[in-house]
Order: sequence, then C-alpha cells, then structure tokens
Amino acid sequence: MASNWEILESLRRYDKLTASEITTVIGAKSTNEIQQQLRLLEAQNSIRRTGVEREGKRKRKSIEWELTERSKNILKKSNCREFYDLKPAQEQEKKLEEKKGRGFKRFY
Repeated sequence: MASNWEILESLRRYDKLTASEITTVIGAKSTNEIQQQLRLLEAQNSIRRTGVEREGKRKRKSIEWELTERSKNILKKSNCREFYDLKPAQEQEKKLEEKKGRGFKRFY
C-alpha cells in the first residue's frame, strides 16, 4: 500500500498527475487503491481535481490531481522542500521501516 506522503510528494514533484500515473510513479500494485487514497486526501483538503480530463492508455477519461494551496503552505511554513522532511512523515517512515524493512519510495 502506498503512503499518503508518497502521493503528496509525487504531486509536488510532478505537479499534475492522474491516478494511473501516480500508480506508475510510486510503483503501487493497484490504481483502485490509489484512487481511494486520492479521495481521502481530497476530503482532507490536501489535493484537488484540476477539472481537466485526459485520455488515458485505454482511451478512457482520467482526472488530473494537484496539490491545494493548503498543502503547499504547509511546506512553506515548515520551511521544508519535500513532504518527506515533515516530522509526521519521518515518524511514519520509521514505523514503515520497522514493520516492512523499507522506507518511502523516493523520486530523486
């Protein structure tokens, strides 16, 4: 399962992505899983739909997602360049390393 921090970081890094693009970037197994997390992040006002629909690989319409100003301001106020630098993300990564022996997927 992908972390919310990985989704937020992928959107920060690549600006606007569809659920299938996020799945590819993160290396998640299921687009459905990512879509569920996107809806949760949208409910928390961390991300929003851009209103742009693009044709995906199967000629279906895919919704683009982007960070909200609230999410961008969290980074600015914390003086952080990445979501991974935020203390809650670091704590979650520690737990993930203890539990699964791996940290977050990095994009650099």
